[in-house]
Amino acid sequence: MNQHKSLFDTPQSAPRFLLRALFATDVDGQPAVDVDAPRASRTIAALGRAEALARKQGLIVLQLGAQEAAEARELVSVHAAIALQGVRDGRPAAPTVILSGGPVLVDGTRVGPAQYLLTLALALDGHFAIHAYASGGEPDSVRSAGYAVFLAPDTLLRAQKLRINPSERLLAQDASLLFQALDDCVTAQPSGSDGDVLRALLLAQE
Repeated sequence: MNQHKSLFDTPQSAPRFLLRALFATDVDGQPAVDVDAPRASRTIAALGRAEALARKQGLIVLQLGAQEAAEARELVSVHAAIALQGVRDGRPAAPTVILSGGPVLVDGTRVGPAQYLLTLALALDGHFAIHAYASGGEPDSVRSAGYAVFLAPDTLLRAQKLRINPSERLLAQDASLLFQALDDCVTAQPSGSDGDVLRALLLAQE
């Protein structure tokens, strides 16, 4: 049995803890990246550090890197296709993480990480083997400190139990309210701020 299989035999908090640790903003009390560096440089540095940490944990890493600004639906179309192919066909020998970062748009306007992640949730439709994480700040600075959101296989089901309609929240561009209601939204100072969203998809073994 692969030594990393136990990550997914534990409660839901295990993948969440791992994903958040990949994008920790400090190491032993010191900033993980140069906060005065240009936005793109910070995003690249954060993704590089996340990759190194993931490999130390024995994860397979697919690094998509810092990407140009793109519509959430276009990004999700690509990311979901890669993830679904990985769990359907590849059956990875160890858990796999897909890393990327960059601005997310809706109708040409930058949005925060929750909008990306809820779009992804609907595309994955509760696939049992895929968890995801996104962090960043809201362009309107309502959450100037930044925040992170988590996606689990049961996210849509839990929203349904709370009578929250994910499609409506997505259309209204207040996806963060859904994640807050599910207790899947936490304050975080993102390494790739100023409009960039750091993203990670975690593929479990079957």
